[in-house]
Amino acid sequence: MGMRNIAATLRYARAGAADGGLPLAAQLTEMLQLRFGRFRLRPQEYYEQRLYRPGLAHASKQAFVGSWAKETVYHVGNHRWDAVADDKLLTYQFLDGLGLLYPKLVAIGHPYRTYPGVPTFGSPEALGAWLREGCPYPLFAKPSDLALGMGCALLEGYDQASDSLQMSDGTVICVADYVEKMWSRSAGPLIFQELIVPHADLVRIIGPRAATLRIMVLLLPEGPRVHRIAFRIPVGRNMTDNYRSGKSGNMLGHVDAATGEVLRVHSGVGAAHRTIETHPDTGATFAGWRLPFWAETLDAVRFAAASLVGIPVQGWDVAITPDGPSFVEVNHRGDFDLLQQAEGRGVADETFLSLLKA
Repeated sequence: MGMRNIAATLRYARAGAADGGLPLAAQLTEMLQLRFGRFRLRPQEYYEQRLYRPGLAHASKQAFVGSWAKETVYHVGNHRWDAVADDKLLTYQFLDGLGLLYPKLVAIGHPYRTYPGVPTFGSPEALGAWLREGCPYPLFAKPSDLALGMGCALLEGYDQASDSLQMSDGTVICVADYVEKMWSRSAGPLIFQELIVPHADLVRIIGPRAATLRIMVLLLPEGPRVHRIAFRIPVGRNMTDNYRSGKSGNMLGHVDAATGEVLRVHSGVGAAHRTIETHPDTGATFAGWRLPFWAETLDAVRFAAASLVGIPVQGWDVAITPDGPSFVEVNHRGDFDLLQQAEGRGVADETFLSLLKA
């Protein structure tokens, strides 16, 4: 371990101790044990998951999976199926074949990729002309092959005087700069979609913005099982609901899988972790809030998961709309930190371990 890593580890341990956690020596001992354990939890993850708190059993801490353990977990399965998750355009074709709802595609930017009934703009010049003259704003734009919200933007409109695009977060970018940036950063097509319209029950609590559930499904021998759920709740003018371990300013909810009730909402990680009682933009309280179409959402996710037979550990991103669950994407290598932060428990329970052994 280099000097920089040692200094960072000591910093995390001191922050945990200052937050009412275990003594410094006890934390450092646990960090080392978990770092070299089966799921290779990094000191930063130990701190962000608040495992320094007294009263947590060591066996419970061993169930937390770190990002360095992905290769251990994702060696299971048939990786030829990963392409369905890696390419969002292919994901939508898969969902379309199953008759499942997803945000309607409006256009594609790519030299040759196509989608039934959707225009393809095969050059940066053609895409720029459409953004200036034919684009039905507002819409959501994203690269087909990137993750963590990278390259995603909610385009609100076009200003002819400045030849620029207005984003929902208040930023402005010249059309030529936007097209050049997006065309070069993604090997896959650029996807332009209609905005997700949230269900009225969500609008009432969090405002008219898209919030998605990350639902982990394990494909067990007896069929798909919903394993963990995280509810990403956007705040302010953020263009996506990505949490990014609290750095985005958005919030994270723990949802009861049986009832769809939002049990807890928090922001931040580690010592910055705070329980949130009301949404800061609407003032609405989270207490007693049950998500609509809950049974239908879980049924739809299990139905979709059962068809991805080569991906035993799946992470589905789903929004709840007036028409029911709408699928945004599926992950075959999704991070575990989001789900573990949302529920406050590790994903590697007996069911999870049985899948790895099988």
